[in-house]
Amino acid sequence: VMGRWRDNKFIRVVAALGVSTPASEEVALKGEMQAHYQRKVLSQLAYCRGEGVALCEAVDEGGGEALPVMLCSDTFAALVGVEGQTVLKGRLEPLLRSLLVQPEEEADGHWSTPNPEAEGEAEGAASDPLAAIRAALQGQPSTTPLHVQCADGRHRCLLLSLSRFIYESKAYIAALLHDMNWPQAPLAARPPKIGGPDLCSLYHHRAPRSWLWFNGRGFEVAMVAALHSLNLMVTLVDMAAADQPLVWLSGGFERVTGFKPAQVLGTNCRFLQAPSTDPLCVERIRSALRREATIRANMYNEGAKDCFWNSLALYPGYRPDSDQLRYYFGVGTPLSTEHMKAVARILVLTEDEATGSVFAPMPFAGWSGQSDCY
Repeated sequence: VMGRWRDNKFIRVVAALGVSTPASEEVALKGEMQAHYQRKVLSQLAYCRGEGVALCEAVDEGGGEALPVMLCSDTFAALVGVEGQTVLKGRLEPLLRSLLVQPEEEADGHWSTPNPEAEGEAEGAASDPLAAIRAALQGQPSTTPLHVQCADGRHRCLLLSLSRFIYESKAYIAALLHDMNWPQAPLAARPPKIGGPDLCSLYHHRAPRSWLWFNGRGFEVAMVAALHSLNLMVTLVDMAAADQPLVWLSGGFERVTGFKPAQVLGTNCRFLQAPSTDPLCVERIRSALRREATIRANMYNEGAKDCFWNSLALYPGYRPDSDQLRYYFGVGTPLSTEHMKAVARILVLTEDEATGSVFAPMPFAGWSGQSDCY
């Protein structure tokens, strides 16, 4: 016996074991569609030039906080300045610590020393990644701003998102590095493509053999579990459908916005705009979509209960057999007031040596009035 709501009425569906019903067929079809879209998401994530992903083993003994890396994308390897296969021989905490700009370096010449009283919270937010790793090991997802100097010698602002998840009774840590200086000064230049027959080949990894069975089904399930565990809004939008609807959401979308997937899948994401959303920011996003360009925008969004700052990165995805735009892949990172202060402090001092341009800090300006869709 099964049932579902239709037109405010609960309809009972009775079926013999093994006999399909309209309700069961609908559930199966939705499951197939979500599996299709999640493969698109994982393919796009592999090519993101401003977001680098890694999976680590959450070992319990002997240096567990260092977290041996078992999988990473090309962009993650580029951001930490190490070849992909070499990353797999290292541990997360030493890789990140080797990039950090120390406080005394910030105070030397080009880098200014923040006022401890005015910037106390911000300075605390942009601190040791070890604290974020310890929190993640205890099951607390976190986002930490980092001031780093990458292998090319340029100073950058990275956001480190961490979370713990369980797959096949084993604990892992999902890590995502967001390059806040992208796309003005990208480190990785691999062109995005949606699809591909083998997801496993898009990442550097030393995954268990069981993950690779059945065309990498375990690999896909583990990666999706990692995305769902992060406190991020990972989305996929179908640009070929009417009104450009959301077709896939990570679990973090509901946790951050308060909207359930059933409420928003199939709709345009304009519902996240608040009365105080900056219309200039919305126009920048519209312009990028028209030009099929990548963009990072910092928006004031409205959830089901609260408003929040969202660092939104958008990437176009094309059909694998043509240059026709099909999807837009998005990664939204919610930022607290402390994060905003820390990121703005780093970004306003981050100079692109190639152009001499200074990246502007995130906007705080409000606006009254409802803007159109983007």
